[in-house]
Amino acid sequence: MLIMVIEWKGRADGILHHEFFNSISFPILLVYGFVDGMLLYGTSLYIPNQMRQMYTTEPLGVAIGYLCFNGPIIAGHFFWGFVMTKTNNIRISLLVASLGLTLFCGLATLANPRNLALFEGMLAAIGFLTSATQVIPTAGVGLVVPHHLIATGNTVLGTARALGGALGIAIFTTVYNAKTAISIPAAVIPVLNKVGIPPQMAPTIITVVTNAPQALAQVPGLTPGLIDEIICASRAGASMGFTNVWFCFMAASAMCFILSFFLTDVKHRMTNHVESELEPTRTVTKDVAPV
Repeated sequence: MLIMVIEWKGRADGILHHEFFNSISFPILLVYGFVDGMLLYGTSLYIPNQMRQMYTTEPLGVAIGYLCFNGPIIAGHFFWGFVMTKTNNIRISLLVASLGLTLFCGLATLANPRNLALFEGMLAAIGFLTSATQVIPTAGVGLVVPHHLIATGNTVLGTARALGGALGIAIFTTVYNAKTAISIPAAVIPVLNKVGIPPQMAPTIITVVTNAPQALAQVPGLTPGLIDEIICASRAGASMGFTNVWFCFMAASAMCFILSFFLTDVKHRMTNHVESELEPTRTVTKDVAPV
């Protein structure tokens, strides 16, 4: 946002064409693109990880959980495109979608190793709503910038989305690692102490249960019952890290919800009229020359 304000008000020869900022909607849509990158790429990384860390290490189970998120995205693209064209409005759709994302990302923080069905339901809702932040800003750019800057505007939007994805993954990884570095050992070590496992073995066991739980059977001194307890404790600790990640998603969606109120009306531009500049060829010059 600071960079966009500097480009808009601080420089007469900014990197971005100043006609982009004739409408406040363009920088808001860029923020939506940035947050969409955080949501799309961030969830694409963390949903499979959360499935493996909290529910199952079976590839099919992880794939089903990921499909719960990606499947509704496809349906959502058609739905939100239809709603936008019927209402001739981008504000309403983005308000509803960002409010829904804030709500369901908040509900996703309640996920724990015992409520897989709830988590998959939240993923389906989040995927469906995320599709709105993909399709509507892309179409909206063509409605809020001058017609000769539409292609450039969508390029800038794509850049914002990619930047959001890169920074989002870095932020979420930092948040998750900072929490689980404390929560997983805090959950697993009491289980080990209870059965008299030597303290020097704790770091090895924690590393194994975090990266490859099935390999715990090869650690000497661990019985099948104890392995199950360790895995359950590790999942409880990991859930705290994923809870913080979903809180980050929720905060980003809430910011978009607030910004949506400032989107301008585009109904007057949503017509069947197509406006395009013609290249100055000899034929065109002859046709448009005054009689």
